Amino acid sequence: MQKQTWDDLGDILTALDATWPAAVRQTMGPWIIRDGQGGGKRVSAATPNSDWTQADIQTAEAAMRDLGQSPLFMITEQDQKLDPALADTGYDIVDPVNIYSTSVDNLITERPPKVSMFSVWPPLALRTLSNAFSDQGGTAPSCPSCDRVCEVPCEVLWEVLWEVF
Repeated sequence: MQKQTWDDLGDILTALDATWPAAVRQTMGPWIIRDGQGGGKRVSAATPNSDWTQADIQTAEAAMRDLGQSPLFMITEQDQKLDPALADTGYDIVDPVNIYSTSVDNLITERPPKVSMFSVWPPLALRTLSNAFSDQGGTAPSCPSCDRVCEVPCEVLWEVLWEVF
C-alpha cells in the first residue's frame, strides 16, 4: 500500500473539489466560476486560473451575480497579487483558512476504539429531525455539496463501542 502525501495546496484543493463540489464549475476567461447552490463559501467562490486584469475582476463579479451569488473570491498562495487588487475595490478578507497536513502515522499514537456503522437509506428519523431543526434556524445545516458527491444516497449511523479495560 502506498502512502498518500500532499505535495502542495493544489492537491488538497483538488481533493476538496472532488469531495465537497460546487454544483457547477465553469471557466470564464481567466476565472473558474463556481455555482455553490447553498454548499458554502468555497464552492461559491471564483478563483483565477490564468493571468487577469482589473477589468476581469468585474467580469467575474458579474458572472457570480448572474448566478444569484454575492461576489466572492478565494485566494491561495499563488494568487497573492489578487488580494491587494480586491482590497483596492473595497473587498475585505472573509473567513481566512489554515490547512494543516500530516501523515496518519504522526496522528496515531494509540489504538482507536472499536467502531461499527450501518449504511441505511432512507434517512433515519434522527437525521430527519436534524434537518427540521436546521430549517428552523438551528445549528445543524443540511449539506447540498455532500448530496452532490454520492451517486447512491445513504446515511451512515456510527456507534462507538468502547473497549472494556
